[in-house]
Amino acid sequence: MLAFREKLKAPMRADLLKGISLQKALEKVSAATGMRVRIAADATKALQAAEKPVLLQVGSKEQPADSVLSLLLGNFHLTYKFDKEGVVIIEPKQADAVLHKAEWIGNWIQDVRRNRFPTKEEKVEQDAARSSYEKAEKERTKEIETKKKALRSNKVTKDFVDSSFDEILKWLQKASKVNLVLSRAAADKVRSEASKLTIKGGSRSAENVLDDLVRSRGLKYELWQSEYKIRLDSEPPPQNWYTIISKEEQEQGERRIFDQRLTRDLKSSRVCDFLDDLSKDLGVKIYPDSRSWGSEVKLTRKSTGISVREFAAILKRQGIEVVIWASPFFERPQPWSPWSGQPRPIKPPPGAKKVDWAIYLVQPEN
Repeated sequence: MLAFREKLKAPMRADLLKGISLQKALEKVSAATGMRVRIAADATKALQAAEKPVLLQVGSKEQPADSVLSLLLGNFHLTYKFDKEGVVIIEPKQADAVLHKAEWIGNWIQDVRRNRFPTKEEKVEQDAARSSYEKAEKERTKEIETKKKALRSNKVTKDFVDSSFDEILKWLQKASKVNLVLSRAAADKVRSEASKLTIKGGSRSAENVLDDLVRSRGLKYELWQSEYKIRLDSEPPPQNWYTIISKEEQEQGERRIFDQRLTRDLKSSRVCDFLDDLSKDLGVKIYPDSRSWGSEVKLTRKSTGISVREFAAILKRQGIEVVIWASPFFERPQPWSPWSGQPRPIKPPPGAKKVDWAIYLVQPEN
């Protein structure tokens, strides 16, 4: 078991898990650690969540696999244990649920702290991750254009007469040098409709012939990563899922909470003692980090009537920063495909649910 724990310390790319299914994410953890990572047969919740997209907030690109796994499973309120084969994903017992929730909140608080007040080392990591992301975006844009150009520029002189769907698809794939992949549902539909097709080439582009081919079976296609995915019209397109909070929302949330006023005096000067009363007074959950939890706050006057902004200034003088950020449990996933050629959304869709805000008390490291 000790050897397994050591393997789980291996570094891995946390940012690559965003938007893929839980099952695919576990496979990446397995590849990074060299261990088998499986879902227990009786873990009903885990099995139901296996194909759901992962929604991760990561502070740095490369992290130890055990930290990534805890953050990953926290999305689905799952945990893990070791057996003789490796890592087994299980559902936490009710007695462990509180500890599991606390671990998720603790990881989230650290992400908030890293985002606003990174250490020198974390800042270097973030700059490197940003540079790597921008480079990857440029490479992806170039690859998108290359793939699209391959379909548009390669001409089809052959006329297909009484040919099967698969025969035409294979010919187009060979001629255009791009991968054309059927989803399982699309492949089933093609097999069930085995009638022969006649499609003229006439020096048309491979793209035009592909359009005719997929239309003949009521299918659609789009670029996803390094290949074209062909799917049913009723199937959702391949895409990642993101919880996006706009700059305007963030500023409005901060302004609304900072302008609130305390309506009662704090009964104690220690953060851990006045936390619950302050949270009820403001109607906002408050999450302190481990460094600020037991801190003593010296107040020079009564707290009744002062604004959260004024209270934050008092805490700041004593080394505690107040950050307004989304709740650890807030989710508002919206789809976007990085292979669509469209820019990543910077605003939520119209009518999206409002952000569930929280207050974080963090003591940045010197």
